[in-house]
Amino acid sequence: MSSAPPIDLAGGNLPGYSVKALIFDGDPTRIYRARRLSDNMPVLLKSIAQEQTLREASACLKHEFEMAKRLQVSSVIRVYSLENINNTPVVVLEDFGGDSLDNLAKQRRFSLQEILQIAIKLAQGIGEIHQANIIHKDINPSNIVFNPETGVLKIIDFGISSYLTREQAAIANANVLEGSLPYVSPEQTGRMNRSIDYRTDFYSMGATLYELLTGRHLFEVSEAIEWFHSHIAKQPTPPVDVDPLIPLPVSNIIMKLLAKMAEDRYQSAQGIQNDLKHCLDALSETGKIEPFELGRQDIPNRFQIPQRLYGRKKEVGKLLSVFDQVSQGENHLVLVSGYSGIGKTCAIKEIYKPVTERRAHFISGKFDQLHRNVPYSAIVSALRDLMRQLLTENEEQLGQWRLKIMDALGSNAQLMVELLRELELIIGPQTSVQDLPPLEAEQRFYLVFHSFIRVFSAAEYPLVVFLDDLQWADNASLRVLELLTNPDLNNRYLLVIGAYRDNEVQTGHPFLLTLKTIRERGAPIDEIQLQPLNRGNLTELLSDTLVSDPETVTPLAELVEQKTAGNPFFTEEFLKVLHKEGLISFSQIERRWTWQLDQIQAQQMTDNLVELMTAKLKELPKQTLELLELAACIGNRFQLRSLVVVSQSPAANISKHLFTAMIEGVIAPISGAYQLLELDGLKTEDLTVEFAFAHDRIQQAAYSILDRNKRKEAHLNIGRLLLPDLILFQNKDILFEVTNHLNLGSELIQDEDEFIQLCQLNIQAGMRAKNSTAYHAALDYLSKAFSFTNDQWWESHYDMKLSIHTDAAEAAYLSHQFEKLDMFIDPGLKHARSLLDKVDLYIVLASAMVAQGKLREAVDMTKPVLAQLGHPYPAFATKKHVIIELIKLRWALRNTSIAQILNLPEMSDAQHIAANALGARIARAALFVEPNLLPLMVLFSARVQLKFGHTPEAVTTWGVYGMIQASELGKADKGFEYGQLAMKLVDRYENSTLRGRAIHVFNGMVRHWKEPIRNSVDPLWDAYRLSLENGDFEYAALALSVLAVYQFDTGLGLNQWRENLEEVRTILKSLNQGNQTQYIEALQQFCDNLTGKADDPSILSGDFYDIESRYSQHKDINDASLLVVDEDYSILLSYMFGDHKTALKQRKNAQVSRFKSGGFYRPVRSFMIDSLIRLANIVDEPNTKVKRKLMKAVIRNQKALKKLSISCPDNYQNKYELVAADLLRVEGDHFGAHELYDKSAKLAAAQGFIHEQALAVELCGAMHARAERDTLATPYLIQACELYTRWGSQAKVDDIHYRYPHLLSQATNTVKKSAAGTTTAHMASFDITSLMKALKAIAEEKIHSRMVEVIVASAVEFAGAQHGILILRDAEGKYFIEGEADVDGGTPRILQSLPVTSENIPQALFHFVTRTLNSVVIRDAQQPVEEIPGLELDQYIQENKVRSVLCLPIVSGGGDEKELNGVIYLENNLASGTFTQERFDTLEIIGMAAAGRLELSRKAAFDGLTGLFNHEYFQNMLSQEIAIAIRHERELALILVDIDHFKKFNDNWGHQLGDLVLREVAQLIKATCRTSDIVARYGGEEMVVILPSTDMESAQDVAQRIRACIESHPISHEGNSLSVTISLGLSMLKTPNEPKTSLIERADQALYRSKENGRNQLTIAD
Repeated sequence: MSSAPPIDLAGGNLPGYSVKALIFDGDPTRIYRARRLSDNMPVLLKSIAQEQTLREASACLKHEFEMAKRLQVSSVIRVYSLENINNTPVVVLEDFGGDSLDNLAKQRRFSLQEILQIAIKLAQGIGEIHQANIIHKDINPSNIVFNPETGVLKIIDFGISSYLTREQAAIANANVLEGSLPYVSPEQTGRMNRSIDYRTDFYSMGATLYELLTGRHLFEVSEAIEWFHSHIAKQPTPPVDVDPLIPLPVSNIIMKLLAKMAEDRYQSAQGIQNDLKHCLDALSETGKIEPFELGRQDIPNRFQIPQRLYGRKKEVGKLLSVFDQVSQGENHLVLVSGYSGIGKTCAIKEIYKPVTERRAHFISGKFDQLHRNVPYSAIVSALRDLMRQLLTENEEQLGQWRLKIMDALGSNAQLMVELLRELELIIGPQTSVQDLPPLEAEQRFYLVFHSFIRVFSAAEYPLVVFLDDLQWADNASLRVLELLTNPDLNNRYLLVIGAYRDNEVQTGHPFLLTLKTIRERGAPIDEIQLQPLNRGNLTELLSDTLVSDPETVTPLAELVEQKTAGNPFFTEEFLKVLHKEGLISFSQIERRWTWQLDQIQAQQMTDNLVELMTAKLKELPKQTLELLELAACIGNRFQLRSLVVVSQSPAANISKHLFTAMIEGVIAPISGAYQLLELDGLKTEDLTVEFAFAHDRIQQAAYSILDRNKRKEAHLNIGRLLLPDLILFQNKDILFEVTNHLNLGSELIQDEDEFIQLCQLNIQAGMRAKNSTAYHAALDYLSKAFSFTNDQWWESHYDMKLSIHTDAAEAAYLSHQFEKLDMFIDPGLKHARSLLDKVDLYIVLASAMVAQGKLREAVDMTKPVLAQLGHPYPAFATKKHVIIELIKLRWALRNTSIAQILNLPEMSDAQHIAANALGARIARAALFVEPNLLPLMVLFSARVQLKFGHTPEAVTTWGVYGMIQASELGKADKGFEYGQLAMKLVDRYENSTLRGRAIHVFNGMVRHWKEPIRNSVDPLWDAYRLSLENGDFEYAALALSVLAVYQFDTGLGLNQWRENLEEVRTILKSLNQGNQTQYIEALQQFCDNLTGKADDPSILSGDFYDIESRYSQHKDINDASLLVVDEDYSILLSYMFGDHKTALKQRKNAQVSRFKSGGFYRPVRSFMIDSLIRLANIVDEPNTKVKRKLMKAVIRNQKALKKLSISCPDNYQNKYELVAADLLRVEGDHFGAHELYDKSAKLAAAQGFIHEQALAVELCGAMHARAERDTLATPYLIQACELYTRWGSQAKVDDIHYRYPHLLSQATNTVKKSAAGTTTAHMASFDITSLMKALKAIAEEKIHSRMVEVIVASAVEFAGAQHGILILRDAEGKYFIEGEADVDGGTPRILQSLPVTSENIPQALFHFVTRTLNSVVIRDAQQPVEEIPGLELDQYIQENKVRSVLCLPIVSGGGDEKELNGVIYLENNLASGTFTQERFDTLEIIGMAAAGRLELSRKAAFDGLTGLFNHEYFQNMLSQEIAIAIRHERELALILVDIDHFKKFNDNWGHQLGDLVLREVAQLIKATCRTSDIVARYGGEEMVVILPSTDMESAQDVAQRIRACIESHPISHEGNSLSVTISLGLSMLKTPNEPKTSLIERADQALYRSKENGRNQLTIAD
């Protein structure tokens, strides 16, 4: 907002003055230097700078003028006159040529001597001000004017000064604080439990001198608000530490002035002045100041009782101790009790300073004896206190609070605004909230209130709420007290402190009953009972007050104890009387306080506090006392505007008398705004000043002075005079106040119209109280209205009379005062003119019956009324009635489309509307006492809507009908359409309660029949939130309960589910939803069973639940909803943990049908589990008849599941396939079952149903295990364990290990642990997805080389190795290295059966593994290994600096038939301990899978005679290498080899020699080739070599080396040496498009030419 134009005097706008210059331009004033024309005298003109602050600034200017005028002392600037310009005051001040210390300090640095001289003059001036009983409150360098030439110093600016001896500071805004921020005292911030007295000026003086001495402020702050915390909590750096040249005594004087507690500062200006003079004299005489005792002459000459608490150290310590616990996140209630005046309030407020220092909010409210039925009066007062604190924040911080509040309150913010009008200043205007039924409205209100409080109670800013005089609290406030201390609501960082007079609460008092409830809920309560001050406490108090030693004041303390019995308030008032009467006085001669003990004893002073206060009040002027009597009738706190209205006196006259009362300490202003009283012509609405009686006893004394009749008259007059303010100005905040006053004076009302008006006011007050859920107060007001009426009103004021009876009856029901119902309902039903007029009374009566547990009575009472309204129901509804009604509805719908239903008009028939409303009230009762009645009512309501249109109460009817269509009639598509219809209908009404219910019905009962169940999860959260926000706790709880089950069914991880369940349980407990809480506790126990936290996982018992006791209870009360949970999850646990016979028995004995759950998702799971249980029992069942019966049930279930899987395969297909698989298992088709188990698992995985995926995998593995197909069983059981682990079910993992130890242990071999870290493995978790992928690759790979690649690559990858090799055993039992891979070496290399030597593997390790068949994991091969001595010295280990080693035998078979197929060797040279248990487990499984496949593939890939790869393998490898060459643009060579004259060997020497020649030539070729080359037998005596990544020149070298090797190698046979030669043809891959056949054909042609040209030579193809 832009500033208004300032009032400018520079243009000479003030007649009689010549304005020279503007010398100060501040906020809110400006000062001009001018000359008065009448006498040419120099003057200063002080005017207002901004019109926006005109009212407040004008008051301050006028106040300043009046104060300065009274102060005719040399140290205060003189005021000449108060002028006006355009009705704006201008103060004319003397101009003695000085300038402010602020300006002077900017121009030069004062010397120490000058500062001391200034300080002495300042102390003298402050003393003179105080002598006139004025507190300046704004001492700072800008308000101290000094003339360096003349040495004159004067204090200016008395705009906020006070003539009260003690003043309570309000919570201050840093931007508008009374006083300048760097100089205000801690108590003046309004954030301490201390009143402001004259010593506040001493602190400000200290801050001023500190700045003059050091050249800087007391503290460094970044924003204005930090000054408050600094003044209260931080200690400034002593001046001597800032500048060592400052003498220590001077520094100490400054620090004494700056003491946080006023009692620790100087107590008199004279004392300050004397110490400063001592410093100046010493400095002048010796040039230095030696240390001396401060304050030796500091004797206060004014009577001031210290604000320090006496005798309460232990109690305050306890309060602070509890606050420490609250600061750590706890919630506590502390009750402080004691007699009136005992000091409860003072003791509690003593923690204000330490609490606020820690950034906590401390708010307080006080209940009023005269306004006990005003709902939430003290709580609202406390929250107003909080709002005022927030309004002191800067705009950014206020904006943050605004966001937090709106996030918490949402669309219900108006509820809090109506309770707390100040909130609107922070969050702005809010939209009205939706009207709700009473119970929902009450629940919504407390939810919103709780959310509001939670905003302000957090770790960074705990909240302390102090409620005073709880003995006068209304019932609604006591309910809030229960709310704030309810341990189920997680009210963290919240401390509630209550004070009450324990002598005024007797047995049966509402407060004591509330306290009993709070205790029963287990809330932490601390109690403090304050005792009177003992003689020692009184002695200490008198010693401090009179500045005397304890021995001197002891006799006086004894006398005070006799008179006051140690009551602190009585003591203080008694001492004030003694001082006032001169019995305690200050002797100027002796410079000490004296008292006349004999005269005090001789005085006939009362020892009754009320009498003392009454006497004190009667000494006041008559008009002052009369005003106080009126004020006492208004209440403990009263606004000036109210007093002006009720007294019908001018504000100026009232202010005069209130000043007198303030000076006497009888009342106190709530803030400094009382200065506005000095303005003339204020309007009533401008009088915002508020006052409070200094103590309850003073108010009671003032009230007691009036006799009973005068009190009634006073209250009546107050009510009448305030009434126009309520009606004309729409001041709703005073509705209760006006009504209470008029009620108190109602006996004096004679006019009938006034009676009618008062009756209407009580109705309005009652309804407003009811809307705020203050039902006891509502009943009080409505009962009062009822008392003003008689039976004649049924004729003269029928509508009002009927309204009173109906609303009062509802208030009685809601406040549980059922005994009062008859007095309202019976006459109402008797005199109501029509059935429709009676409906609301019947609704109240039905609701009351249900609330009292009279469910049958409620249903029986309601049925005849419903029949009269056109909704007839049978005496007892049966299933037959429901079926008939369903047929009627389906017939009515036969020609009606969904669109037509949607477009039906609003219901206008009053009788049917009333019937729907009444029926809704007994719906829950019907569910329990007559279960078939509820569906009957739903179906009938649907038929009525088809004929008469829609009504909001019946919107969910169509959702329920949709559920019936889907679940009972098997029409999922149709059911889904009706469910969507309900969702569309709810859009018609701006009713979020209906929306919450509709969302719940659709997503909980209908949607899953057609869509994935996961689609319902988030909407169910929305249903909960909407229902919660609108107080519909029943549906909120239902939505949460269904949500909890659906989270399980969607496969949510159990650990997350467990957290969610605990959150849900906490919420349900806070909503007082007992049954639903038990529902969740059953789920929590089920979750604990699955996660391994129960002693026996198959039994639903543990920390949360005991199935045996709970099930018995639930059968006794016949609660189907809880019985379903008990039975379902007990059955499920029995089945999951293998107790199939018990599961079947539990299923047969179930009290509730396994398939009847109102359309929820649960029955579908029951279809599947029921079938699996029966199938699990069939195999071992000897009775054929029983077997057939079991199978028949399974077939029936499957038909239902088949239908469901068609309507929604996402939810049901995996369940159908799982049962189908188990059926095939029972029928003996195991491999068919295997396929379906896999299919089910895959479908479950696709939907995220990890628990059902795990079950499918487990059942498959179990099937193979029973058939002793261990190779197939093991990976499935391992995968099941991994899936259960991922899900969080440790109990299931343990269960599988327990049932199949031989299989799971087979997956791990064991080696003892050695000092070097040799370890063995057991099954642990691993990446099953990647593992299964690798296993699948091994299983599907048909080419031996590719299989070797997969195995060695998988091993390196899974183990985290740098290097790995695969060693395989050939047919002759020899070991050769067949594959090699490196982590950074690219594609694994297929080797040509390299021998195992010390150059490629540690020999000792290799021998140990191949001989023992044990796996070995070595943590650090550089250290000694116990089982393999000397391994650390192995040549390979040393040369390659090997650290981590893993060597795994690949074994097929079991027991004594184990056969070693090969070895996987892995190493890591960078780190020790690389190969973890999990990695080892994975390799074990890979090794097991590889064993059989390698043996088969080896046989399939190798030629049996030569040991080379066979022709098929060659063809596969050539295709692969051609593809690689093309992809990577590499060269490829092919050599075709033929043995020359081979036929002669066979002919001449026989086939055995021919075979020998083939074998030796083959081995020579293989030995001569490179490791990357692939050698195979092409056919007959022809062989072939593939040379990857080889150019022509290199290929020729290889070919010639092969030829030469063969030529030079003789073959021995029977003593003969035979020579063999070969012919070779070489071809190179020409183009990427060249086919494989062309490459072979060109090599073959080249070979042919070699033979033609004489053999034993190489020919290169064209």
